[in-house]
Amino acid sequence: MTSSTISQPLNNAALPAQTGGFVIKQPVNFTGGDALIGFSASAWSGQPGPISMSLWLDGQPTGAMLGTYASQGAMHLSLGHTWAWVHGLTPGQHVIMLETGPATVTDPNDVVCLTVIEPNDGLAIRLAEDAPCPTGVAQPLITARAETKGGGVWISGSSSGWVTQAATTVRSALLYDGGDGAPMEVFANNANQRLTVVPTDNVEDTSRGNHEFQVFGGGQTQTDPNDYAHLSVVEWVDYAQAPSYLAGITNAAAQAQQGSGTIASVPVTSKGGTLLVKGAASCWTQTANAPLVMSVVIDSTPVGMLRIFANPTSVHMAAVTNDLVVPNIPAGSHTLSLVGQPNTITDQNDRVSAFVMEFPKS
Repeated sequence: MTSSTISQPLNNAALPAQTGGFVIKQPVNFTGGDALIGFSASAWSGQPGPISMSLWLDGQPTGAMLGTYASQGAMHLSLGHTWAWVHGLTPGQHVIMLETGPATVTDPNDVVCLTVIEPNDGLAIRLAEDAPCPTGVAQPLITARAETKGGGVWISGSSSGWVTQAATTVRSALLYDGGDGAPMEVFANNANQRLTVVPTDNVEDTSRGNHEFQVFGGGQTQTDPNDYAHLSVVEWVDYAQAPSYLAGITNAAAQAQQGSGTIASVPVTSKGGTLLVKGAASCWTQTANAPLVMSVVIDSTPVGMLRIFANPTSVHMAAVTNDLVVPNIPAGSHTLSLVGQPNTITDQNDRVSAFVMEFPKS
């Protein structure tokens, strides 16, 4: 049976200085069939207004788009995270391109992450959708239905919004058949400042049949069509052949640290395959115009990082989510940690999410 494959063509790649155009052209080899392309990035605008980035393949738009509204000019923002579902690719090389919206600015302080999953053995893509949010408060942001065969599902999501009261929280949640769901949050220091939540992932057991999946706005969170919601669902249809879910953190409060300490950690037991380590978190700084960095560490070895460039001080903000591909981890018990670097501060108002899946050796 053909194994699923995973690769990371772009890992915190610096973006060029430009306004409103194509920012990345990246050739990628595919084995053929359907694929999930995960992408996340940051950008900014010279003036308040909408900012966005869309994913193209072989010169055609895929329909996948990240976006939010820049409430103030000259402030770098995470655009969120999505998985694009591309269908029926022929084997061989294809070209992934990212295009920014007309007034969307990038420079080398902005980064993009791209990860490609080609599910074959035991994994099945059920849905992957992006949509502008409706106007209103605490309401469904995106709703989709999908058939499952009764296996476990991996649900992934992201959104943005704002609150009218300072020192409150922008919220949404991933819901499965109307249940309690997995929360996604970011602390808003300022009223009426648009922010992306810290994206998260959830694992649920399903029964065979048609199910509803949803990103739902929470609390006093307001949205309009300048905000985007993102939702994807992948099912384990054969656990014996599929990559294994190992561990996760869902919207946990970060540990307080001042730029050199552990933000969160979780135990991981590996069989010696290749890991997908999806990391997402918020942070802040007391130093204006500084790059904020959180290292992803397995035991004592850094394997990647999350980044965002912070123009203002004392504003909690989501870093650019990273779907890290980590090969050659020895079989056995390990500790996955997120560690703050200089100028990067976290406290109990910050949130951390992580998702770890292992792809077996070929």
